[in-house]
Amino acid sequence: MKQRITFIQPEGTGIDPNGIHVNPDTVVFSNARSAALEKRLTLDLEDLPAEVGIYHIIVPSEKQS
Repeated sequence: MKQRITFIQPEGTGIDPNGIHVNPDTVVFSNARSAALEKRLTLDLEDLPAEVGIYHIIVPSEKQS
């Protein structure tokens, strides 16, 4: 499983590298209030329960109409 968080700043907004603090479990960004936040989570089939993963493995030509 992978997680990505993106801060999107308004055009023309400067970013001060000193305002970004990275810790083992968190990222603190001093301009976060003016930024839009995008979160993306990516899972492998192995991360899903068997009941969910099986639907992604079926080849389209094998599906019943």
